[in-house]
Amino acid sequence: MAQIDETLLQNMTSRLVRTFQPKESSERPLQRVRRACACVGDVRVALDIFVRTRAEADKYRHLYASLECQIFEKGRILYEQN
Repeated sequence: MAQIDETLLQNMTSRLVRTFQPKESSERPLQRVRRACACVGDVRVALDIFVRTRAEADKYRHLYASLECQIFEKGRILYEQN
């Protein structure tokens, strides 16, 4: 498997942004994950993909043991709308 470098990360981020056009979604989380996997499926790196709306992420962001909390505290922004 390939290492994820900045170019590859930017490429995957661009694909996901084009696919999802960041917005709230009525689509079920599992359906969003399937679309995300299909979107970056030809990239040969190990990935765990979670696709959350802002409301879904905010629901758990204050629970210290949650993945969302760790992402908000330690993660980095890959895409930000202007």
